[in-house]
Amino acid sequence: MAVKAIPDGYHSVTPFINVKGVAKLIDFLKAALGAEEVMRMPGPDGTVMHAEVSIGNSRLMLGEPIPVLSTCTSATWTRCTNGRPARAPSQSVRRPISSGATGWRQ
Repeated sequence: MAVKAIPDGYHSVTPFINVKGVAKLIDFLKAALGAEEVMRMPGPDGTVMHAEVSIGNSRLMLGEPIPVLSTCTSATWTRCTNGRPARAPSQSVRRPISSGATGWRQ
């Protein structure tokens, strides 16, 4: 059986974000953007080594920083830019803002 170059549920580009506190970020993405958790792999210390969420028809991969692998050296994730098309932009920001997001521009 042939293996698909891009598995179902993925697109040409699938971002992977290393961020301290991935579990909290997943909770936020669920509340703010209606993300659905696809999978989660815990590390030996209980942190999230790898997780995937779906937001609409797109997949996002996440994991805790791993200093030994130099995936991230920052103690916190300080900035994120989210471009998301919407039919009614003013309404599409209400849910993230009510979930704690800040800095929204329209």
